[in-house]
Amino acid sequence: MWTIRIEVAGKTESSHDVAIGRELVLGRDPTADIVLSERSVSRRHCRVAATPMGLDVVDLNSANGVWVGGRQVDRARLKAGGEMLVGNVRVVVDRKEGPTGMIPIVGDVDSESGTDLSLTTSSGARKAVKLEVSQAAYRGLEKERLALLIEAGKSLTAAGGGDQVLERVMDHLFQILPVKRAVLALLETDGRLVARTMRPTVEAGELSEVCSRHIIQQVIDDKRPRIIDDATLDDAWNQAQSVLHMNIKAAICAPLIVQDRAVGAIYADFPGKAKLYTQGDLDFFGAFAGIAAVALENARLQEGARDRMKIQRDLEIAAELQRGLLPDLGFEHPALDVDWAYRPSRMVGGDFYDCATMPDGRVALSLGDVSGKSIGAALYMARVMSFLRAVSSDDPSPAHVLARTNTLLGARVDGDASTFATAAYLLLDASSGSLRWASAGHNPVLVYRPEDDLYEELGATGPPLGVVPEMRFGEKSTLVGSGHTVLLYTDGMVEARNKAGEFFGLEQVKRIVRRVQSGGPRDITHALLAAVEAHWQDSEYLKDDFALLVVRMK
Repeated sequence: MWTIRIEVAGKTESSHDVAIGRELVLGRDPTADIVLSERSVSRRHCRVAATPMGLDVVDLNSANGVWVGGRQVDRARLKAGGEMLVGNVRVVVDRKEGPTGMIPIVGDVDSESGTDLSLTTSSGARKAVKLEVSQAAYRGLEKERLALLIEAGKSLTAAGGGDQVLERVMDHLFQILPVKRAVLALLETDGRLVARTMRPTVEAGELSEVCSRHIIQQVIDDKRPRIIDDATLDDAWNQAQSVLHMNIKAAICAPLIVQDRAVGAIYADFPGKAKLYTQGDLDFFGAFAGIAAVALENARLQEGARDRMKIQRDLEIAAELQRGLLPDLGFEHPALDVDWAYRPSRMVGGDFYDCATMPDGRVALSLGDVSGKSIGAALYMARVMSFLRAVSSDDPSPAHVLARTNTLLGARVDGDASTFATAAYLLLDASSGSLRWASAGHNPVLVYRPEDDLYEELGATGPPLGVVPEMRFGEKSTLVGSGHTVLLYTDGMVEARNKAGEFFGLEQVKRIVRRVQSGGPRDITHALLAAVEAHWQDSEYLKDDFALLVVRMK
């Protein structure tokens, strides 16, 4: 937890707590997370994000900038006691003690959970497509037709979605040119040319039922509009079966161009009539196709943005539920120091940890990892945590807790073990030093005894939860004493890979714990978080969730 203190003219105006993982916008705008009323502050001046290592600051293109240490910066990391100037406002950062806790991923949906449908500028901002109108584009078009184009542009821009844009394109097309048949076809991602709307409509909805696929494909390949005076007399077209079958004579076709890429075409004809369309019609039709392409692309971007916002909101709700399940408040025990941390690879994940004092004074420690990622893993994690807590209140012995939780989760009825959980459950009696444990296929728990500089690894005593029904788990015990450290972790930490493909590894974990042993659990947690972040920096390998639970006997 970090604290931000706002000072104006040497006086403290307000103070704000910022939990690890939160992002806040500072600015003069009333909708900003922290409102700074000073006129020297821009409406949205800067963004701050709380991490275990400090408060990361990013200037949001403010007028007067962000100043740290007497120089203007685009971004910076402030640590405890650090400060910055936001306009004439002094912002002081300090550390507020508490468990490290969950480190949520903040931001948009990652590329793995859906296709990015927006266009991105060089500055990284998403934008709608705009039609760049030059005089050359409409040179030679009479005023009446320019007025029709403007009216069509307004109408298509006001359409509510892609389907409505398609219908309005057809409506305007039949008003502005003499046509009897028309098709708007778009290229699919696999290269197929598909009719998205046609007049007159046919039951099969196939291009070949209404127009010449050959003509449309040629226009898309050439990326320029074309007139066919009489397809039946033109050797370039009359070999196509569809031309003869549908009595195509005069036809006009223009490509739909987006970002210099042909994404489809609009085709129109008048069966039985030849030499119907003029060069003026072609110029007009090409300009109309340009407007239609922009309207369709903007509709696509808007629909994609709405879908992303819905997914984003679902993820935010799931992340909030997950944060509500994981322990947040500091754990107090006279004989123990405890810290925990969780870094999901996405906004939500499947790792979990828990720490609770039983009615008899013993302390129950649990940590686990659900297969998979995102919302599905988080929901399964919620089930596992709920069952562990409910069962331990009845009988906290580790073997019983894991066996009963496994039964409640149930086996995969269809034999699909794609969703399961590994978990380690420990019961610590701080007064006697007795540590009993059971492990459902989880990574070995580490016990470090600094007086001998030795590690003990507490291994698995059964398979993962949710795979084998009615499973019995073994239970083992060991002794811990003053100054001993118990470390529970998930495989996302030891299996983190750098850009060379090398794993972070358990031996490196041991070296870090040994190096910072003189500090407390918080020092170990932060050292491990920083080391893993540095290890996978610039790595193209997938990052997995990882959780830590560190306990020190006083």
